[in-house]
Amino acid sequence: MLMKNLVSDLSKVDIIPPRGSLIDITPIDISTIGRESSACAGGCGGHGTCTLSGCLCNGGYSGKDCQEILPPVCTIACAHGSCSGSLCSCYAGWMGVDCSLALCPELRNCSNHGYCTSSDRCFCDAGYTGPDCSIEMCSPSNCFHGNCSTGNCACDEGWHGKRCRTPICSTRCSFNGICSSPEQCQCFIDYRGPTCNECSTEDCVGCDPPCEHGECDPIAKTCICHDGWKGISCGDCPSNLCQSKPSIAYILPQTVDVEETNLIVSVHGKNFPRASEYSCIFGTLKAPGKFVSSSLVRCAIPEEMSIGRHVFTLEPETTHEHIESVDEKPIHFTFTERISQKCQGSDLGPLCVCAIGKSGADCAIIELIAQIDRQFITNQRANEGAEGTPYLVKLPLFENSVIQVSSTAPGLQFDSSKNLIVWENPIGSTKPYNISLSIWNANGPNEIDWPLKVPPSYKAKIEGFEMVGSTQKRRIFGRIDKPLPNRPVILQIRRDGAKSEEFLVETDENGFFSSEYTPDWNFGGKYHVSASHPGEVKSVDDHFEISWSTPNIEVTYNERPTRDQLKSGVEYLVENVGEVAISGWKLQIASGNLSIDSVEQSTKSLEFREGARVLVKYSMVEDFSGPFTVLLVTDSGLTRVIRQEVPMRRVLKSLSSTPKSLIVPLIFNALPTVQIHLDTTDTKISSPLQLGFETRPEPFYLIGSDPPLSNYAEYSANDRGLTLFLGGTPDGSRVNGTIHILYRGDIILRIPYTFSRRETDLFPLAICLQDEQYSEFSSIKTNAQIELVNSTNGVVMNPRSAIVNGSPQIFTIYPGFYQLTVTADQHQTYEEAIYVTPSNESFCVRLATKVTNIMPIFNGKHFSIDKIAKNQISPIPQVILFPSFITEKTEEIEAFIDGHLTKETYVYFDEIKTQFLNIKASTSAISVGDSAKIQVDAHSLNDLFKDQCDAIIFNVPYHISKNNSVDILHNTQVIVGKTEQARKLCDENLQSVSLAVKTSIQCNCANGVRENCRQKYTSAMGCGGGWKMIADDTVSLENFAMILHLVAECQQMRIYFDELKGSISCIASLDAECPLSNRLKREISESEEKKWLEDNQIPAFEPRMTSRKMKSIEISDQWDSSFTKALDVQAISFAAQFLEFFERFEEIFPLPTLKSFPTRFWNEFFQSIADHSENGMKISEGENEKLLGNVQNGATFLKLWNNSVSEWASGRIRPFEDSSPHPLIKYSQLKALIAAADKLKSISRQNGAPDPFAMLHAYMGQVLSTAGLDEADLCAESHIIIEPNVVDEGEIIVLTVNFENLKPTFLNAIRLEIEWVRGDVYTPEVKFAPGIFSYTGIHALDGSQSLPGKSSFQAIAKYTTAPGPRLTREVVYQPIVIVSFENGEKKSIQKLQSFPVIIRPKPALKVHYFIQQEKASHFVYVIFVNNGYVTLKNVRVINFKVGYEKANKEPTRFRIDEMRIDGIQKNGGLSYELGMIKPGKTKVATFRVFPLDNEGFLHSIQSQTLVDERLLPFEENKPLAIRWILEKGLIVSPLESEEPRFYFDQKAATISNIIELQNIKKTSSDSNVNGRLYHRISTVFMNPESQSFRGVFLGKILLSTMDKNFKLIRLNEVGSKLTNIQRNLNGPKWIQKENGVDYLNFIDSTALMALPSNTISYEAIFADPNDFPTPIFEQNLYRIQVHPDSWPIPGTSIGSISAFSPIDSPLEFSLYSSIGDETFSIDKNTGEIFVENELRKNEEQCVIVEVKDQHGNSATVPLSINSGGQQKSCVSRGVSGMKPLIHIGETVETSPPTESPWVSFPTPGLLSTPDVTTENFETSTFQTEITENENHSSETSQATASQEVTDSATTRKQDETEISTWETTVTNGHTEIIHSITPDNEPTEWTTSTIRTAITTQAIESTTESITFYTNRPDGEPSTLSPTDFPTPDILTTETGETTVDSGEIHSTMILTPDETPEPITRITPVEQT
Repeated sequence: MLMKNLVSDLSKVDIIPPRGSLIDITPIDISTIGRESSACAGGCGGHGTCTLSGCLCNGGYSGKDCQEILPPVCTIACAHGSCSGSLCSCYAGWMGVDCSLALCPELRNCSNHGYCTSSDRCFCDAGYTGPDCSIEMCSPSNCFHGNCSTGNCACDEGWHGKRCRTPICSTRCSFNGICSSPEQCQCFIDYRGPTCNECSTEDCVGCDPPCEHGECDPIAKTCICHDGWKGISCGDCPSNLCQSKPSIAYILPQTVDVEETNLIVSVHGKNFPRASEYSCIFGTLKAPGKFVSSSLVRCAIPEEMSIGRHVFTLEPETTHEHIESVDEKPIHFTFTERISQKCQGSDLGPLCVCAIGKSGADCAIIELIAQIDRQFITNQRANEGAEGTPYLVKLPLFENSVIQVSSTAPGLQFDSSKNLIVWENPIGSTKPYNISLSIWNANGPNEIDWPLKVPPSYKAKIEGFEMVGSTQKRRIFGRIDKPLPNRPVILQIRRDGAKSEEFLVETDENGFFSSEYTPDWNFGGKYHVSASHPGEVKSVDDHFEISWSTPNIEVTYNERPTRDQLKSGVEYLVENVGEVAISGWKLQIASGNLSIDSVEQSTKSLEFREGARVLVKYSMVEDFSGPFTVLLVTDSGLTRVIRQEVPMRRVLKSLSSTPKSLIVPLIFNALPTVQIHLDTTDTKISSPLQLGFETRPEPFYLIGSDPPLSNYAEYSANDRGLTLFLGGTPDGSRVNGTIHILYRGDIILRIPYTFSRRETDLFPLAICLQDEQYSEFSSIKTNAQIELVNSTNGVVMNPRSAIVNGSPQIFTIYPGFYQLTVTADQHQTYEEAIYVTPSNESFCVRLATKVTNIMPIFNGKHFSIDKIAKNQISPIPQVILFPSFITEKTEEIEAFIDGHLTKETYVYFDEIKTQFLNIKASTSAISVGDSAKIQVDAHSLNDLFKDQCDAIIFNVPYHISKNNSVDILHNTQVIVGKTEQARKLCDENLQSVSLAVKTSIQCNCANGVRENCRQKYTSAMGCGGGWKMIADDTVSLENFAMILHLVAECQQMRIYFDELKGSISCIASLDAECPLSNRLKREISESEEKKWLEDNQIPAFEPRMTSRKMKSIEISDQWDSSFTKALDVQAISFAAQFLEFFERFEEIFPLPTLKSFPTRFWNEFFQSIADHSENGMKISEGENEKLLGNVQNGATFLKLWNNSVSEWASGRIRPFEDSSPHPLIKYSQLKALIAAADKLKSISRQNGAPDPFAMLHAYMGQVLSTAGLDEADLCAESHIIIEPNVVDEGEIIVLTVNFENLKPTFLNAIRLEIEWVRGDVYTPEVKFAPGIFSYTGIHALDGSQSLPGKSSFQAIAKYTTAPGPRLTREVVYQPIVIVSFENGEKKSIQKLQSFPVIIRPKPALKVHYFIQQEKASHFVYVIFVNNGYVTLKNVRVINFKVGYEKANKEPTRFRIDEMRIDGIQKNGGLSYELGMIKPGKTKVATFRVFPLDNEGFLHSIQSQTLVDERLLPFEENKPLAIRWILEKGLIVSPLESEEPRFYFDQKAATISNIIELQNIKKTSSDSNVNGRLYHRISTVFMNPESQSFRGVFLGKILLSTMDKNFKLIRLNEVGSKLTNIQRNLNGPKWIQKENGVDYLNFIDSTALMALPSNTISYEAIFADPNDFPTPIFEQNLYRIQVHPDSWPIPGTSIGSISAFSPIDSPLEFSLYSSIGDETFSIDKNTGEIFVENELRKNEEQCVIVEVKDQHGNSATVPLSINSGGQQKSCVSRGVSGMKPLIHIGETVETSPPTESPWVSFPTPGLLSTPDVTTENFETSTFQTEITENENHSSETSQATASQEVTDSATTRKQDETEISTWETTVTNGHTEIIHSITPDNEPTEWTTSTIRTAITTQAIESTTESITFYTNRPDGEPSTLSPTDFPTPDILTTETGETTVDSGEIHSTMILTPDETPEPITRITPVEQT
């Protein structure tokens, strides 16, 4: 058996002594365990383990060869055993501390009905007899409903059974309930009545005809057919491929007591044939069964069944063939026997469940706390250790117990996989350490402890120190008194007046040690140093061995000198306050636009306590003010930072402009436009600025400004500044001159301009590139690329190569805005939107140096900032802060300088004060190789951290100053977090951060992973006994309770399943981390790959970079055989099986939550669910209150349990429905959990293990063992950086691999492989197209090259993301980077860790321009539509161009005013902020354009838009003229003509052709409903265009005479010969008079374009709204389809529902779930549907939406929400008693809806009186409010010719109305007509309607169902018909405007101009109707 072999193998490593033996503790070499030794000549006598250090004896034995028997010392007498050590070792058949308790296994331990008096004798309980007490005797106490006679029970009438406790019901309760007492039935949940033969729920009422191969929908009473079947009863199989074989899915219950024959077994399955009788076969016995449906059969239970498991099957009388299970495995039914009344635990079926801490068949045995032999404490070997020798303690394996060890010894560990206490490198101490040992079992711990003395074996001594180079560092060196290597030494350094600092160093092979130390130059003084052994006790009186003093200077000066004082001289007092003389010093400028003219000082040298006065005179630029910095530098290297500031003058600071001067091109007759930006930073403006010109007539005029000139407070003293938009005056001067900016009448800024006559706008633009050090290191030149993009004028410049610090590049371009992007290998990418004109035709870009080798790092445990390529030297000084991760407790950090730093170059820090981080300014500057301490204060962090971040990275600026010439401001970084266990790092804006992920690469990969797993592993052997209580293959709640009992037992012993899962996950990850046994394979052949590499121009030696699978890595015999041995496939597989068990458990309930449940909770829980508890398995209210107590999350668990008990015992026809609103344990979940447990137990039995935990322990001992293997050894380390880690689709990703060889020897055959994998199965495919690949430090990465010792290489791979279809949501991809190499003769392969990449949908923007001509101006609408799938943030229009000219085409002046964004007043000008635009949403900008010369025509509009400061290419339409303004749309045409006309739909933000329908037939009639009159007009139209011409229909219906109170109530399409299903129109509708005749005009944007015979019919209904006040929905059935690519998160809006009130009453929406599911909610004001909780996959839910007006009138409509499940019928029902689900909170946008929410057109001032009114009653949207159409085009609202349309057959009778169904669902931009409900063409008296509907995915069929509508209310008043009364109201109505009555005539009103000429723009108003 494998288990025995494992134990045998392990015994070579770990000897497991017998229980109670001595603990033998010997300091030995761990690596010798399991190896043969010549020191074991006698083989340890069979009483120990041989090691290289000698024999390790078992308990009770001693001596060199373990032959000496230690004398037994027992404190108690051993009744039936012998003394072993200090404990009793019991003989066979006896147990207990003193071996006095008998066992009799041969007599089955007395069958649980007695107890053993000896090993072969039982004493039976009362009522039982026989040698093994197995025969039950009759007694009055156990004849429950009968009398005891002759040893048997004689039952009373109505009872039967062995103990007369089974009632008899002659009807068997119709198989629909349980016989609870004679002739008394307890019905299942779907039934009622004395014999349970009446239905109580919709589930019970079947379909007529019955479903043959499907399930009956309980609401619609239609059959939902199984795959392939069709027809009304699912009896047709058109494909002949239908599955008809019956099968059993599961049975409930699966286990009963042998006397519970009154129960009914429900058999659930598929395709059960209809039969009058069924035989239910339990083993060899049969019982009658009843057919309920094709998916359910009920079975009686046979009497006189034997105890045990029996195979169950069904047999219908029609075929007499057994019906098998779905998986063709046997289904078992178990009969049990009730437990003995002696059970002192909880009786749960056949089990006596013991309280934690008890055991035995009747739970009568109290488990004693484990005893620990203390004899070894007197053994000196246990109390003593020695430095340099590993200390090892081998502990025995205590049964049913868990060992825990704690110690004060640093580095001492307990290896639970071997029961070893290990301290590999003991460190001596003058004080003894303490070791505590705790043995836990179910009743608690037993603890002992002992002291461990490890005397220090050496002393340390400081020998001296020396300066390091030219830095201020000291190298301190010393030695210990013995030549011992790797010995720790503590260095203690203290400066007078400051705290001591301690550093740990190690000795070299000769016992010498050294360390470098940099004094804090912020403070000088005397330093003292000493060295000591770490275990020595230090005192304040300890003698320091060496000391030194550092210089210290204090400088006193005026912090705020004036400009005059700077010129005449500023005095500085320099004082030497240290103990070291200062030989000389000098001053140099560090920052500020000034220079030193002269320095006068009284002395150049300073002795201790000597001072000197220094007078410095400065020269500076005109009007210099602000801060400047001076450095005082001494000859010894000491510096002081002198910070001063020149106060600003009280007068206004001079402004600066961009550009400084203007070159204005004059091209033909075009008027120039000029944009000037004024920098107002630090200005104090108290009145508006003014604009003036040097020449007359004025050459320019002000079009607008941002902000307006009058709003001076907005541009005074801020960083935004003031932007002026100037236009050229037509007759203005063209003489060169100057623009004047005036302040209070004074000219404060002059901007010269020059006119340049040109024939083209093109001009040369010169761009040069410079780095930060250009002025100092101009010879340093690197390669770069420059890219210019202008999407508006179509200019996209190809990337052009350039040289940093080289010659400029010349571009010939047009003026305007461009997106400038500069990329360079050694510099940070530069991006900016620039505005270029001939005025600024040349400029230089200053590039920041890229710090590639210092960045944030994640090492798998915590974040830090450090160097990732230690052999790279930065060209500029770099600062590294330590510690780089700080918390609120951190007070001080140290700054280290690294990189290129020349002489007289220094670094210093200014003071930083932020809301969360303060850094004190440094008083000294430091040079390369030096360091300085900085005071920090992280505070208020609770206000900073959000859910998505628990650590923030802050930029810390520092100055680089060189000898009065260079002042560079650079940044280092520090991470601030609450704790160092932070896992989510963000920047200061809470955005993601690119960082390096570190991997430590082991020479033997598996050993490295094993070491990590060894630290995590905790043995669970002590609580493995609970596995035997879990029954095999039994899916029941009782069995789940046994799994819970196992959890409770383990938790009592401090073994927690979530922690155990983590340690097992580590083992299961071995293959993933070291991918040998599970090698990656690619899907393409070798030749295909070669061709693919050639096609992509990738050299063969480059690593394969593909999103496909890679070629497998071949493993030769050279691969480390010990590696493959350690990675035992069976062990890893078993760990994976355990993970499956834990995962299946967590599908039911989270493991971490159970961790908080104490033992008392579990004991009370099992008592509460016992058979004899108050409610049996269901927990009563009293028990619930007692259980809860102070237990967190207990209520959730108890609710889950009670819901499950109710569901499992309900006998429900459709149990465990996915749509159940209550948490419960589903059969499928528990079946999977039991199956996982069975698999673990089966493997354990096959290998001879007592339980799975013992098997796991054996496997872990094998996998984690290091015997015969090399210890974990680092070969290399890697850092992987992905930049950026969040990209838009189509952008480039750069993956950088830094690999460093840590060995002094070569690593050979280095190979790198890269693959991209999806985040989950729902992630759409994204291709990663390989781009440029480069590497340095190695010649190839194909396995042919080597890497020298202590060197590194860097590989950079660039990819372009290229998704297949356009992305509609963010997706996650993970790079898999595999490195392999040879270390000597062994090969290693390892996966390198990296973070995933988030790829976002590409942002998209569309812009529409509409112009409305007015009397003296133009009103402009600019509509910005986000037609992408990501939110556009910080949207700003930066370049808005308006073309304005006179009638003769000459340009003219204009002014822009009345700017509004979404109706809110904004500043004027040609630049404005739009803010954020969510997907599918719009922003509407409106403004008025006024001609300044009394005439003008607006002929063109252009704009450019920034999104997050980047130019965004967008789709831009030409301006269109507004001809008609409708309520929710526009009729527009080209500016130059009124034809052709187009319709702009403001909901969809789309423009469509208008097709004018031709009227060919009209009929009208009057009718009534219950005396309420209405008028109907039916019109047939013809489409004059071809079917290929797409657009919206414009129709006109001639109105007839009608009642004056009538209004338009509804407009429907009633037939197009393609379908006769009616459709409500939701487009604009208005009444207009033409030639004295009134017409109803309408727009139909949802009509089917493919019309047979090109005809379509509409029906208009007019009535008095007061007669039909019930609110009306636009549709009668809604469906929302959720797609995996756009999966909504909680808080997401997924659609909306519309309704209106015929009486114009405000409406409120409510949403209800008939099953109480709270997944969805509705906005009560807007009708938007929201996801409130996690949406479940593969379901369809039916909810009800109610709308109610202020008068109490209400209507309901059904809404189906499908997340991938089978479509079901969904009908409206009453909502009485249901909880309304109302959305409260903000909306989360993840994908665009169908419509773009609209902000109504602001009404222009001159058109404030409406002249057009829409009676826009949106009676049907024809589309759900969800779409996946990426373009949001008109296709989302149009049905296509390929749509499937199905019609409902109807039945026409007297007092009945035909009802058909209609529904739409929108998927990827295409609309499918599924089902809808509308009334018949001819309404009749509404009394009783008969509705027959059938919904399947294949067809809509007719059935019969009676629904009665009451026409009179109980109070006698006429009832109001509503959608609750009939599926679609008789008259659908809406009216938003008011009507007036005027002699029964219908009028239209038109706005006339002063000359009475009708304008082409008309606004339609409400008119009277008769």
